[in-house]
Amino acid sequence: MILLGALLIGALAGLFIPVEIERQYLMWLVVAFFCVADAFLTELNVFLAKKGGTHVLTRILFNLGFGFAILLLGQRLGFELYIVVLIPFAIRILNNLNWLKDHIFELVQEGEVVLFRERRRASGGGE
Repeated sequence: MILLGALLIGALAGLFIPVEIERQYLMWLVVAFFCVADAFLTELNVFLAKKGGTHVLTRILFNLGFGFAILLLGQRLGFELYIVVLIPFAIRILNNLNWLKDHIFELVQEGEVVLFRERRRASGGGE
Protein backbone atom coordinates (compact mmCIF):
# COMPACT_ATOMS: atom_id res chain seq x y z
CA MET A 1 0.00 0.00 0.00
CA ILE A 2 2.90 2.31 0.75
CA LEU A 3 4.32 1.57 -2.69
CA LEU A 4 1.07 2.56 -4.40
CA GLY A 5 0.90 5.76 -2.34
CA ALA A 6 4.47 6.64 -3.32
CA LEU A 7 3.67 5.89 -6.95
CA LEU A 8 0.60 8.14 -6.81
CA ILE A 9 2.55 10.97 -5.16
CA GLY A 10 5.30 10.66 -7.76
CA ALA A 11 2.81 10.67 -10.63
CA LEU A 12 1.03 13.75 -9.28
CA ALA A 13 4.34 15.53 -8.70
CA GLY A 14 5.36 14.72 -12.27
CA LEU A 15 2.13 16.20 -13.58
CA PHE A 16 2.29 19.46 -11.66
CA ILE A 17 6.01 20.20 -11.48
CA PRO A 18 7.34 21.33 -14.86
CA VAL A 19 10.60 19.60 -15.71
CA GLU A 20 12.26 20.08 -19.07
CA ILE A 21 14.77 17.51 -20.25
CA GLU A 22 16.99 18.19 -23.23
CA ARG A 23 16.56 15.91 -26.23
CA GLN A 24 20.03 14.40 -25.94
CA TYR A 25 19.39 13.35 -22.32
CA LEU A 26 15.85 12.23 -23.09
CA MET A 27 17.12 9.56 -25.48
CA TRP A 28 19.34 8.13 -22.73
CA LEU A 29 16.46 8.21 -20.24
CA VAL A 30 14.05 6.45 -22.58
CA VAL A 31 16.58 3.74 -23.40
CA ALA A 32 17.29 3.26 -19.68
CA PHE A 33 13.54 2.94 -18.98
CA PHE A 34 13.09 0.32 -21.72
CA CYS A 35 16.15 -1.62 -20.54
CA VAL A 36 14.95 -1.74 -16.93
CA ALA A 37 11.36 -2.61 -17.92
CA ASP A 38 12.61 -5.44 -20.12
CA ALA A 39 14.84 -6.77 -17.34
CA PHE A 40 12.07 -6.78 -14.73
CA LEU A 41 9.49 -8.40 -17.02
CA THR A 42 11.98 -11.05 -18.14
CA GLU A 43 12.88 -11.84 -14.53
CA LEU A 44 9.18 -12.03 -13.63
CA ASN A 45 8.66 -14.55 -16.42
CA VAL A 46 11.66 -16.59 -15.27
CA PHE A 47 10.32 -16.56 -11.71
CA LEU A 48 6.80 -17.60 -12.73
CA ALA A 49 8.08 -20.33 -15.03
CA LYS A 50 10.16 -21.63 -12.08
CA LYS A 51 13.32 -21.74 -14.16
CA GLY A 52 16.69 -20.85 -12.81
CA GLY A 53 17.98 -17.55 -14.05
CA THR A 54 20.22 -14.63 -13.53
CA HIS A 55 19.63 -11.95 -10.97
CA VAL A 56 17.66 -8.92 -12.00
CA LEU A 57 20.63 -6.62 -11.34
CA THR A 58 22.80 -8.60 -13.75
CA ARG A 59 20.12 -8.41 -16.42
CA ILE A 60 19.63 -4.65 -15.89
CA LEU A 61 23.37 -3.97 -16.11
CA PHE A 62 23.71 -6.04 -19.28
CA ASN A 63 20.71 -4.34 -20.93
CA LEU A 64 21.93 -0.87 -19.94
CA GLY A 65 25.45 -1.62 -21.17
CA PHE A 66 24.12 -2.89 -24.50
CA GLY A 67 21.72 0.00 -24.97
CA PHE A 68 24.14 2.71 -23.93
CA ALA A 69 26.94 1.25 -26.08
CA ILE A 70 24.74 1.53 -29.18
CA LEU A 71 23.68 5.07 -28.22
CA LEU A 72 27.30 6.08 -27.71
CA LEU A 73 28.26 4.54 -31.04
CA GLY A 74 25.45 6.47 -32.72
CA GLN A 75 26.59 9.73 -31.16
CA ARG A 76 30.18 9.14 -32.29
CA LEU A 77 28.99 8.40 -35.85
CA GLY A 78 26.58 11.33 -35.90
CA PHE A 79 23.40 9.22 -36.10
CA GLU A 80 20.53 8.88 -33.67
CA LEU A 81 20.54 5.14 -33.10
CA TYR A 82 18.21 5.16 -30.10
CA ILE A 83 15.38 3.77 -32.22
CA VAL A 84 17.62 0.80 -33.05
CA VAL A 85 17.77 0.06 -29.33
CA LEU A 86 14.10 0.76 -28.58
CA ILE A 87 12.58 -1.52 -31.23
CA PRO A 88 14.12 -4.81 -29.94
CA PHE A 89 13.46 -3.90 -26.32
CA ALA A 90 9.85 -2.95 -27.14
CA ILE A 91 9.36 -6.27 -28.93
CA ARG A 92 10.82 -8.15 -25.95
CA ILE A 93 8.59 -6.22 -23.53
CA LEU A 94 5.49 -7.03 -25.60
CA ASN A 95 6.51 -10.70 -25.82
CA ASN A 96 7.00 -10.81 -22.04
CA LEU A 97 3.58 -9.20 -21.45
CA ASN A 98 2.01 -11.71 -23.85
CA TRP A 99 3.65 -14.61 -22.00
CA LEU A 100 2.41 -13.20 -18.67
CA LYS A 101 -1.13 -12.92 -20.04
CA ASP A 102 -1.02 -16.52 -21.29
CA HIS A 103 0.39 -17.73 -17.97
CA ILE A 104 -2.32 -15.96 -15.97
CA PHE A 105 -5.08 -17.34 -18.23
CA GLU A 106 -3.57 -20.81 -17.86
CA LEU A 107 -3.62 -20.52 -14.05
CA VAL A 108 -7.22 -19.31 -14.13
CA GLN A 109 -8.30 -22.21 -16.34
CA GLU A 110 -6.59 -24.70 -14.04
CA GLY A 111 -8.43 -23.18 -11.09
CA GLU A 112 -5.29 -22.14 -9.23
CA VAL A 113 -6.28 -18.47 -9.36
CA VAL A 114 -9.79 -17.21 -8.78
CA LEU A 115 -10.50 -13.85 -10.36
CA PHE A 116 -14.08 -13.43 -9.22
CA ARG A 117 -15.66 -15.01 -6.20
CA GLU A 118 -19.15 -16.27 -6.49
CA ARG A 119 -21.62 -14.50 -4.29
CA ARG A 120 -23.63 -16.84 -2.19
CA ARG A 121 -27.19 -15.91 -1.68
CA ALA A 122 -28.25 -15.77 1.90
CA SER A 123 -30.99 -18.27 2.42
CA GLY A 124 -34.04 -16.58 3.80
CA GLY A 125 -35.57 -18.71 6.55
CA GLY A 126 -39.12 -18.44 5.19
CA GLU A 127 -38.96 -20.60 2.09
